Amino acid sequence: MAERQTRRIVLYGMTSGMREGLLGLRGILLAAMLGPSAFGVWTLFRIASRYLGIPEFAVRGGLEFEASRAAAQSDETSERKLGRVAVGFLGLLYAPAGAVLLVLSFLVGDPQVRLVLRVLGLSILAERLWFYGLAFLRSTLRRCSPSNGACRERLEDSFSPAS
Repeated sequence: MAERQTRRIVLYGMTSGMREGLLGLRGILLAAMLGPSAFGVWTLFRIASRYLGIPEFAVRGGLEFEASRAAAQSDETSERKLGRVAVGFLGLLYAPAGAVLLVLSFLVGDPQVRLVLRVLGLSILAERLWFYGLAFLRSTLRRCSPSNGACRERLEDSFSPAS
């Protein structure tokens, strides 16, 4: 039991660490590409985009909970359905938001603000899909156990270097 809990904690930590590492790398790359002034504007828009998560109404947490329950019951049909619903929900919520940001980028005169609006408009949906993908991955990894050889093989294939 303790080994299983430890494994779950390690896997959760790995996915959370990967997320934070990629976000940090994105910040470093953007700071180098945009320069100090534009990166400040980008940061302002990122803070504003945090509030864009409010309309999600904790859907990501619900997805993780429901997908975990479906995985525990070995109900792959429900798992897939939950994934499709989440992607559809994100598309309905963030594709229009991204489109509005892109349209606004053509109306703004400041080139730095224009660039930030375009990058944010193009990345907002992809970023949310990434976060939901990680939540879904965490929920399906919970069904892995030392006795579940197929799951272990699938994980090993996912993380092993290509031959």
